[in-house]
Amino acid sequence: MWPRSCFLVLVILGLSSCCLARVIPLNNADQQVLAKLSTTWTGLPASWNPDNTTMGCSWPGIICGPDNDDPDVFTVKVIMLLKVTGPLISDIANLTSLSQFSAQNCDFQDTPIPSEFATLANLSLLAILNSKVEGPLPDLSACQELSWINLSMNNIGEFPSWVVNTPALTYINLNSASLNGTIPQDIGDKLTQLTDFSVSFNKLTGDVPVSLANLKLNSLQLDNNDFNCLPNQPSSTNFLDFCSGLQLCTFTAPGCPQYLRPIDTQYLTDLINQWSPSCLPQNWTIANVDEACNIPFQGVTCSEFWTLSDIELHLPSGTTCLSVSVPPSLFNAPYLNGITIDGYAFDGPLPATLSTTNTSSITLTNMFITDPIPPVNKPSLFYLDLSGNNIEKPPNAEDLNGANILFLDLSFNPMTGDLSFLSGLELMSLNISGCSFSGGLSYINMEDSIGNIIDLSYNQLTGSIPSALLSMDASTIVMKNNQLSGTINIASSVFSAMLLDLSNNQLSGTLTTNMYNHGTIILDNNQFTGSIPEVAEFANNYYLSIRNNSLTGDIPVSLSNNVN
Repeated sequence: MWPRSCFLVLVILGLSSCCLARVIPLNNADQQVLAKLSTTWTGLPASWNPDNTTMGCSWPGIICGPDNDDPDVFTVKVIMLLKVTGPLISDIANLTSLSQFSAQNCDFQDTPIPSEFATLANLSLLAILNSKVEGPLPDLSACQELSWINLSMNNIGEFPSWVVNTPALTYINLNSASLNGTIPQDIGDKLTQLTDFSVSFNKLTGDVPVSLANLKLNSLQLDNNDFNCLPNQPSSTNFLDFCSGLQLCTFTAPGCPQYLRPIDTQYLTDLINQWSPSCLPQNWTIANVDEACNIPFQGVTCSEFWTLSDIELHLPSGTTCLSVSVPPSLFNAPYLNGITIDGYAFDGPLPATLSTTNTSSITLTNMFITDPIPPVNKPSLFYLDLSGNNIEKPPNAEDLNGANILFLDLSFNPMTGDLSFLSGLELMSLNISGCSFSGGLSYINMEDSIGNIIDLSYNQLTGSIPSALLSMDASTIVMKNNQLSGTINIASSVFSAMLLDLSNNQLSGTLTTNMYNHGTIILDNNQFTGSIPEVAEFANNYYLSIRNNSLTGDIPVSLSNNVN
């Protein structure tokens, strides 16, 4: 990827070389260099003719511009190469106006970049990718215009420490460049204009320069090296905070301990202090909390940035834990992605809000919760499971609209009222079975995605089933044991549900041959009429249960093993 400024230069210089009213000759010194290059390298375009270097500015990959000292003469400003073969030679440095040199997928035959490149006072871009360049790199700190270096996928060797003395640098990419050695610790203090720094997949050692956190970077890639482990100290925490806030930051240190950041340490400490030991896994102790990621604490998952990302606690079997208080900080870990607590008896009110900035999943199940559901107003939240509690009041629609909930499970709560709280949601999975909801289904809006699940069973729902619910590409549709009514056409409605259970309602309609393509269909205890159709030859993997309806006629022989 070339910088935008590079393309602007190419366009401007290109226009100046092709749209002049008269032909301006290339200066003699640059003609001699192009002649030498055209005989040194192979794989060049045919127009690279050493006998016609006066027209060198028209050669593919060559861009010229007026000489700074003599506007009646052109000089070479840019060289761009692709898949050429031959060594890098020092003559290139005789192109004294050269500002950009780029090459990709070339074979420079394991030659180094000539030390004479240091004399190119106008050089601003050096990009040689995957081109068999050998190290070490020459000291190019004299090139004070140099702002862009990409030498990835070469064999550079020792990290070029001179880069800290090249203050114009904004972009450094040395990924997969066989680098070794250390990165200067003051790189973030000296390269104040640096926006992108990439040295992944090398053999760099020493300490990670935490001074990089002083920069306004867009991307930082340090992964897959042999850096020392980050010490458990504030400077490391500040660096990881910085890294986790970038558009792209990759940092892994295999085998290194992960010390939790202070804010997450305090979070776990609060839980340990408020819950008795019998309510927590055995290795959850204050003495070990700093190393919760390393021991690890059972049910604790940490991210690569020393942050607490997930907690999953299930009531230990045989425990004497009777109830636990709800810490006010339960959802206050700033990088907490998911929290699962199952089987505990909560004593006290739920927190005022059910999610933090980054929480995407909340599961609080089988906990005897009686409080109303607090507002869930964070856009990061897409999974909410509060099943198996004693919550009587459903949430308000406005309390859910701030989240992007796709998976909602409120099953087996004594909730009453209608389903209006669902009006602002577009769900992929909905389970409200075992509640006491009433009213119609018009508030339900399901995203039409393969694998959707909807379970409305064991409620007091009435009215007809919207056709959109039966025609979506769902895997499971269960609405049994309600008071649903109306006429439905099974064959024309359900397209991919592997399980359709509408039993124990007041539904009516007729059955057709096409319904046998839909896996398991259970229509027991309804008011379907007509005859039972024959099974089509192409039907397979079906099961049909139609007990206690108003069907007439004989049972087809083709159904003898698959009908109830």
